[in-house]
Amino acid sequence: MTDRIPSANEIGDALQKVLTSTIFSRSERARHLLKHLVDKEQAGETDQLKGFCLAIDVFGRSADFDPASDAVVRVQMGRLRDLVVQYYADEGRGDPVQIILSRGTYVPSYKYNVAAHLQPEDEPASPGVAGHVSAAGAADGAAKIAFIPPEATEKVKRRSMFALAAIAVGAIAVAMALSPGLDKRQASSRWALSPIEETGSRTLYMLDDLPTVTLIAPDKSKAVQTVAMTLRRAISSFDTLSFKQDSGSGVSTGRMDFHVRLLNWPQGNEVIAELVYGPMNEVLFSRSFAYALSQKELNDRVASMMTETGPATGAIYRFLENRRLTSGVTYCISLNDAFYQMSNQTTFDAAYRCLTRAMKEGSRSPLVLSELSALIAKSVVDGYAKDDDLDFDDAVAMARKAVLRGPTSPYAHRAYGFVHAMLGQRDISEFWMKRAYELNIFDLSMAAAYGYSLINSGKYEEGKKLLGRSLIYSSAHPAWWEYSYFVGSFMTGDWTDAYNVSQLMKTSDRPRHIAAVIIMAHRNGDEEMVRRYLRKLETVEPHAIQNPELLFAPDDTRRETALLVEALREAGTGVLHSVQQ
Repeated sequence: MTDRIPSANEIGDALQKVLTSTIFSRSERARHLLKHLVDKEQAGETDQLKGFCLAIDVFGRSADFDPASDAVVRVQMGRLRDLVVQYYADEGRGDPVQIILSRGTYVPSYKYNVAAHLQPEDEPASPGVAGHVSAAGAADGAAKIAFIPPEATEKVKRRSMFALAAIAVGAIAVAMALSPGLDKRQASSRWALSPIEETGSRTLYMLDDLPTVTLIAPDKSKAVQTVAMTLRRAISSFDTLSFKQDSGSGVSTGRMDFHVRLLNWPQGNEVIAELVYGPMNEVLFSRSFAYALSQKELNDRVASMMTETGPATGAIYRFLENRRLTSGVTYCISLNDAFYQMSNQTTFDAAYRCLTRAMKEGSRSPLVLSELSALIAKSVVDGYAKDDDLDFDDAVAMARKAVLRGPTSPYAHRAYGFVHAMLGQRDISEFWMKRAYELNIFDLSMAAAYGYSLINSGKYEEGKKLLGRSLIYSSAHPAWWEYSYFVGSFMTGDWTDAYNVSQLMKTSDRPRHIAAVIIMAHRNGDEEMVRRYLRKLETVEPHAIQNPELLFAPDDTRRETALLVEALREAGTGVLHSVQQ
């Protein structure tokens, strides 16, 4: 069966699964690029899948694009490969057909997922059985290694027989562990779901339980211990995780237990870090750190790894949700994250109900307080309906209580800053956002939030620096990072950065993002693009061409808003008549 080439319909279905996944929901640019690659390959137009063509067709570069000075295609393809491998290691591990993005080519290939086809139709695919898609696009014999990002080594190998044996033993152990009545703590304090929230069998733990992460670094070489020291600091900074120091007494295999295992690889002058799910010894992903990295470079690469691991958007929480192994807090935080990924009344209701219920049932977690305070503020500002009359005063009080309860919680400090930002108190917001960042410099979302608050306070250079680091080292991020970086670049007169980041927003339908594209296209002399995006803006926000202030806060008198409105008016003046025709 696997000798056959997947049909066009099967490839189309595989593409749709990826594009609608949770992992890809956070990156509109990655969805657009992947769809373009597959569509062109399926249309037989592989001659157009070259770096120069992609730069023009996908990223909006001009005909004088120079790949030597502009690495946009290489960078975005690297991030796309990263996300695709993450997807097939997690949500898509049971997909019957997989899309392969091999290094050295922009032409996608496809293969059947052997593990998925070997499973009975009424049973889910066993975790960890699917062959790993290596950076070269071939099935790796290391069945346990599920995700290796672009910069990770391809050189760490596993022996198939040992891997399969470990999986078999692990599967039996987990099956026994998940049997009713074996966990007295769970039996006595299960946080059961209401019928509205229940979507299938789910194993729940004590209300405030968090995933436990143990760092294992038995090798005492300087290279390994340097990485271990940085990772130890990073893991312990995430209040979404419970850090456990390795005592040497053996690896914990509780059902929410993970460990980061460090391996020395002298032949490659690298240290390998593997994130492992304890009960099954299943490697979720792997990263490599070169011996030659400076401490700053090591900090940045560890931040990249941990941002994809530790937050509610990270690999650990996604893994627990997909395997239906959640506590009250992890379940609520995941629902809360789903709201921010796709904000509507339905996702708001799910997150708000869960967090308020956790509060009523006695949660002591600052995460619950902080995220609930932010939702209350959002409901007041954005008009989300709820069944209670909690308002801004309650949101401020709740966020303050979260900070008092979690004095080292980055989430609590960020929420306190967020609520003050919603009240227009920029200086206070900046103070608390800075504190959140200082508590966890390894979470790029904290850096971006602090950068945004600096931009809001008119400190454009400082904010741009933090946002730039977050954009460079994250494989997926919310669109507001890009827009905030655009504002910082625009206000500091860095027209190259402003133009480049505006091109990343070309696929967005958000009016402010379209406005950014128009402003920079006009400044770059590309009047055809100006016309095209003015038409798009008129469709999305019909009154914005005549009244650009509608795209921004009408009562905001900051200089940046006035300059952006002026630039948009200037861009639209010469072509307005032809657009409206």
